Amino acid sequence: MNAWKNEGHVRVKFVASFLLAVLLVLGGAITAMGDIDITIMSWNPSDASEVDFQTVPNGEDYVVAAIQATGTDIAGLVEQGSTAADVASTLGWYYYEWTASRAIVSKYPIVEALPGGPGGYILAAKIRVSDSPVQDIIVTCGALSSQLYASDEACTGQTPAQIIASENLERMNPTWGIIDQMAPYASDLANTDNVPFFFCGDINTPSHLDWTAENNKGCQIGAVALPVTIYLEDTLGLRDAYRQRHPDPVYSPGNTWSPLYYTLSTGQDRIDVINYKGSGVSLLD
Repeated sequence: MNAWKNEGHVRVKFVASFLLAVLLVLGGAITAMGDIDITIMSWNPSDASEVDFQTVPNGEDYVVAAIQATGTDIAGLVEQGSTAADVASTLGWYYYEWTASRAIVSKYPIVEALPGGPGGYILAAKIRVSDSPVQDIIVTCGALSSQLYASDEACTGQTPAQIIASENLERMNPTWGIIDQMAPYASDLANTDNVPFFFCGDINTPSHLDWTAENNKGCQIGAVALPVTIYLEDTLGLRDAYRQRHPDPVYSPGNTWSPLYYTLSTGQDRIDVINYKGSGVSLLD
C-alpha cells in the first residue's frame, strides 16, 4: 500500500537548540487515519554527561528534558555518551544504539535495525508510525569525521580547491566517508515512495548551499562546492529540509556549530542536518 504517496504529505518546521540541534515536525496523511504528526530531532548533545570537558551530573536528564520540551517523537543522537538506554527507559520509548556515540530513540516501535557501512559512522532504523494501515519511515543517525574541518581550513588561509581536497580525504574517503556509509541503504533510497527516508546527523562539514558567493561571512570564502552535501542532494536525492524552507543562507544561516565555541577566528556553520526523500513530502512552518 502506498498511502503516503497518494494522499500524504510531510510538514516540517524548524527550531534551533543551543546544543547543536535541528528539529523537524512532520505530518504524514495516512489514508485510513487522517494526519499523523511526528517530530524528528537531529541532535549532538556533546556526550550528554560532559560538555566542554566539564562533567554534567545526570546528563541524560537534560536529554530527556530537551526531548520533552520540544515535543520530539524520534531523536537521532550523536555523541550521546551511552545515555540512549536511560533516556528511552525514562520516556518509556524504544531505542537502537550502535555505539556510545550514535543512537536513535523513538516513541514509535523500531521494527528493524539497519547498520550502516564499516565502522558504524551511520546507523538507521525502520520505524513504524502507523499499524493500520502499516506505514514505516527510515531515520538515520550518524556523524562523519571532524578532521580537517572546512571553516578551520578557511580561517588558516586554505583555498577552495584545498578545502575540497581535504573534504575528499576525510568525509568522502572510500573507507569511512559518506559514500561507503550510505551504500547499505541503496535499496531503501530506491523505495522512498513507500517508505520515506530521513537522513539525520552531524556531518562535520558546512553545506554548499550555505557557502555561497553572497554569504561571505567570517572565515567563509564564498562559493565552495563542498562534496558531502552535494552528494546527499544531487546523487542520493536527499533534500536539505532547512534550506528548502529557508533558502537564503545570509538571512537564515541556521548555524549549529557552535555557540559553545564562538570566536572571531572560527567559522559558524550549519553542520547538523536533516535531509529527506519521499514522494509527497512537503515542508511547512
